[in-house]
Amino acid sequence: MTLANGNIIVIPAPTDAYKNEHRVTVHWQQTFVNKEGNYIVLLVKNKSQDGAEVPMFIQEDWYTIAKLDKEATKSGSDEYEFVINDRVQYGQKNANGDGRFAIWHDKGRKPFQASLALFYPIATHNGC
Repeated sequence: MTLANGNIIVIPAPTDAYKNEHRVTVHWQQTFVNKEGNYIVLLVKNKSQDGAEVPMFIQEDWYTIAKLDKEATKSGSDEYEFVINDRVQYGQKNANGDGRFAIWHDKGRKPFQASLALFYPIATHNGC
């Protein structure tokens, strides 16, 4: 099954320790200018698909309790339910759609999905 619009994913509440363990710096070129941005890489549960695990990249300064309180529903002391909609972009490992992942960030950032896909093994293998 593939992550899709309308799915509900479960995101762990941010902590400093969690952010430090799951931070990656992504580099890309945009309009001939080198760019970089920090993302938190999480392996989230897709509640709409029986808890299937999905890698998710969240712009680091968006992975805050204040932002999640506005954008998601708190579903416990340490997690949020977040509805996948047009706020979220997708990437995948290849043209076949394998390894789909979610990206929640300022859409003014335009990293190539290949820049993010480099971190896919980290998200899936290390159990972010």
